[in-house]
Amino acid sequence: MTTPGDPVPSRIAPSADIRSDLPRFRVWEHGKVIDEPTDVPGPLAGGPLVGFLIGCSFTFEAALLKGGWKSAPGMRDQRADVPNLG
Repeated sequence: MTTPGDPVPSRIAPSADIRSDLPRFRVWEHGKVIDEPTDVPGPLAGGPLVGFLIGCSFTFEAALLKGGWKSAPGMRDQRADVPNLG
C-alpha cells in the first residue's frame, strides 16, 4: 500500500509512479468498482488516495479464504509462456 497521496510505492518499487506505470486502474467507491481508467483521472490525481499493488493472490489467499471468499474453479491454474525470473 502506498502512503495516502503518494504515487510512489517506495517499499517495493521506489522508482515507480503508479499514476503512469500501470496499464489500468480500478476506482472503487463504497465497495464497488465504478471505473477502470487507463490513467489517473483529473479529480483523483490530487486526492489523498492510496494504491494497493497486488501481484498474486497466493500471498494473501489464506486470509481471503478464512474471511469466506470462494475462488472460481480453475482460478489457481495460472499458465504463461514467459519464463519466471526469480
